[in-house]
Amino acid sequence: MIEIRRKTAVAVLAAGLVAVGAPPATAGQTLTWTPCNDRELVLDCTDVTVPVDWSRPRGATISLRVHRHRASGTSRGSLLLNPGGPGAPGKPFLEYAARRFSKPVIDGFDLVSFDPRGVGESAPLSCPPEADAAFRKSDPSPDSLRERIARENASRTWVRACRAKSGPIFDHVDTVSAARDLDVLRAVLGDDKLSYYGGSYGTRLGLRYADLFPTRIKRMVLDAVVDPAQDNKAFLTDVAKGEERGLDAYLSGCDDRPGCPFRGLTPAQSRTEVAGLFQAADRHPGEQLQLVNLTEEHLSDPSGAPDLDILFTAVRSGDHSAIEPDPDTDVAFNAIQCLDLPDHRTAAQIMRDTAALTRERPVFGPEVQSGTPCPQWPNGGVSDPHPVTAHGSVPIVLLAGTGDPAALYEWGQSAAAHLENGRLLTREGNGHGSYVYGACRPEVDRYLLDGVPPPRAGAVCDK
Repeated sequence: MIEIRRKTAVAVLAAGLVAVGAPPATAGQTLTWTPCNDRELVLDCTDVTVPVDWSRPRGATISLRVHRHRASGTSRGSLLLNPGGPGAPGKPFLEYAARRFSKPVIDGFDLVSFDPRGVGESAPLSCPPEADAAFRKSDPSPDSLRERIARENASRTWVRACRAKSGPIFDHVDTVSAARDLDVLRAVLGDDKLSYYGGSYGTRLGLRYADLFPTRIKRMVLDAVVDPAQDNKAFLTDVAKGEERGLDAYLSGCDDRPGCPFRGLTPAQSRTEVAGLFQAADRHPGEQLQLVNLTEEHLSDPSGAPDLDILFTAVRSGDHSAIEPDPDTDVAFNAIQCLDLPDHRTAAQIMRDTAALTRERPVFGPEVQSGTPCPQWPNGGVSDPHPVTAHGSVPIVLLAGTGDPAALYEWGQSAAAHLENGRLLTREGNGHGSYVYGACRPEVDRYLLDGVPPPRAGAVCDK
């Protein structure tokens, strides 16, 4: 959630691996599947070995946890899934997909999910409890240079403690490494070419795979597309833009919902009220962060407006029980983001950028930029963000919602335009994601099952 064109030594070495094929550490694996059922769903699981550091393919290894739901009918091979995050484990989304994806897709594919490196059961990153506790006390949305410097000091201490506890994997959870893992999964599952569905962050993973292995793709669906050509500043700036669009859409329907606490107010008055709730929670930084996160979560759900009504009504009345601080510092999310999205700004630069963003986006502007830990990450990030062309690939299908608050429609347009063979499906509406909520199903199923992509000029999805 995402460009500084810098080639690092790791990137150059890793790029060389494409030419030599699968490294010895991953070759010749035999998978042993064991049952890991979920109630009535019959699932099985296995582990796949990959290098810790793809620039040293014969070095230390980790195991990736992989989960599978076998095709109900004749299998066309594996459809690998990534639900986003970053930092989301694979099994919960597999359970969702095996119940909610279209029946022809469930019948025709082995649905396969996995915990990406550093996540879940795949060499998970971890932090000392005392380091987590100290970091949670820092203000996640500093209002002054002094508060920003304090946040940086806390971030730096926390990152060093987490890095020491997690070990070498901490520096290698970037998405380029995960894309190389994805190709290992493809190979050991016995698929000559990759079929893949990725949502949100999973689109960044898919695009990085397409960048590395464009001719190894059979089908690729990227839902709620994230721009692969952004550094951390650009990404966070767009996040504020998207969330305020989503907030405006939520507020525009207030007079039609009896439970909305902003009924009868103008849009400007309503935005001021929401900004005031965020600012009032600043007295308790953990609560402020939780309030902002919950607001973003409900805005991302196409049916989330009633829940957001309840949340704002409670907080407005002084009931903060719904926004008690989250004890999870989510180190995997931060590590992946910060390795992927370079950020080398000083504290003063970040506060200047926050002030400029706040003038443009007064509700979310003060919240999303100022507290980022990414400049304190080792080397300020290791990735080389850039547009992806995927020269020589089959058609790649991208889904983008015009009112998606967490993945801007412009991101999908840009990614599709840069791809040599990108096919954009537009969903007109709010909410984060399309296929998972039932939109675009005929078009996506026709592509996955029959290889018929949308037209090059793009199309609007069926609701």
